[in-house]
Parts: sequence; C-alpha cells; structure tokens
Amino acid sequence: MNSNREPLVEFIRKLMLEQKRSIDLTDTTELIESQILDSVNLVKLILVIQEIWKVEVNFNDLDKQNFKNLIAIRETIERLARR
Repeated sequence: MNSNREPLVEFIRKLMLEQKRSIDLTDTTELIESQILDSVNLVKLILVIQEIWKVEVNFNDLDKQNFKNLIAIRETIERLARR
C-alpha cells in the first residue's frame, strides 16, 4: 500500500498549504471534518485518484466515510482496483 501513500500525502499537503493549514497530517487526520477536503477539493482528489490509479469512482463511492482520512482513501482505492 506504500505506492498509494506518497501521491495522496503530496496532494493533501498541497491542499493544506493552499489553505494555510498547519496541522500535523497523519493517516488518521480527519480530512472532511477539518475541512481540508471540501466539496471542490474532494472532486479534485477523485480526479487525481482516477488518473494515478486508473480506477473509476462512481456516485455510489462518494460516501464521506471513504474519504475521511488517508487510511479510508487507501482502502477505497484498493477496493476500486479490485472491481
């Protein structure tokens, strides 16, 4: 799963820099609750996921639990890759 870590971390850190956020980013940082991932940034993340991992994110996958933190996002990518 390490191959999924770096692009995700890089993307989230870039968002945090744009938002001038200075919180520590861990695998369990709440990305939606802390508003790092708002609706616009979630769409950007989905586009990145589709481009890098060549998976399709459907409407049914848009559950906030799938994107709440880095662990959930990695698990979602793994699940989508098995389709």
